[in-house]
Amino acid sequence: MLFYHYLPTGTFWEFAQCALLEKFDPNRLREAGIVSALIGIYRRRKSNVEGVEVIRFWDNRSRLSDEDLHWLEELDWEAEAIMEDKGRMLGIGVDGDMGDKNGIRYGGKVGFCATLHCEERQRRATLNLKVDGRIVLEKPTMRGSCLFTRIWGSHRFLRLKLSEKLLNRVSRDKSGQLRKELQDYCSRPIHILGRKYYPLVEKEGTVFYFQHGFDYVGLRAMEGLGRNRKTYGIGKYIATVEELLQWWLVPEHNRNRSISDLMTHLHLGLSDTLPGVFVKPENVEIIPDISTDLLFCFMLATDIYQ
Repeated sequence: MLFYHYLPTGTFWEFAQCALLEKFDPNRLREAGIVSALIGIYRRRKSNVEGVEVIRFWDNRSRLSDEDLHWLEELDWEAEAIMEDKGRMLGIGVDGDMGDKNGIRYGGKVGFCATLHCEERQRRATLNLKVDGRIVLEKPTMRGSCLFTRIWGSHRFLRLKLSEKLLNRVSRDKSGQLRKELQDYCSRPIHILGRKYYPLVEKEGTVFYFQHGFDYVGLRAMEGLGRNRKTYGIGKYIATVEELLQWWLVPEHNRNRSISDLMTHLHLGLSDTLPGVFVKPENVEIIPDISTDLLFCFMLATDIYQ
């Protein structure tokens, strides 16, 4: 399945959607050389726009809408920005701009979502999600950016929504058994054509998953910048949920904080935000904290109340 890592991100997702709906067999298409054609192995490397246009032509679907073009072109831009590695994903320009200009472009604005459904073929006391559970990949859409997606890229995070029908059934269960089953199911990784997404955190009824491993943005961006290498981007350094939590929460320096505080801090990394102005290290001056003589304060307070 590593062959699919060379597909541009948007093309990969569209291909996975069709494979999940069993519109074609991905292994058969790989043998037929169709995946090679989508990547552009023997010809010019294809962009996300070109790749998805080809897939929809095979599937006899309508042409790309303006909305589709928006998120596909955004993913092409993100791929180049990630490969370039000069800060454009964070809103920092490549010509000395520190993000202090109005309208500066930044990344992390494409949302990859899926929905978990549970088919009730017969009345059961349990969910049996292994048999009746079904994850449907949704079409990517433009959405708000957060710090984590600006750092890693939109494609590294998968939002798994729980269907209303499933949530209603779990909420009606007084024993708590269905809730435990759902938690156990969502604690497992999700595999999509060789890519592995591991659960990170639940936020407002959505489970956020983080893609383990290195960055994969397709051959077009890699070779377009003359950087055909296996590892690039922040995935070189932080490639697992454990490493992300270590970097963001720094447990050794936050042992006295409550779990709820740490969870709130984690949620902040996934909350919709705008990039701030970048401050160069040479412009940062460290000033010692202002402190007060406790004995003097005590004496002053004593004198006041006498």
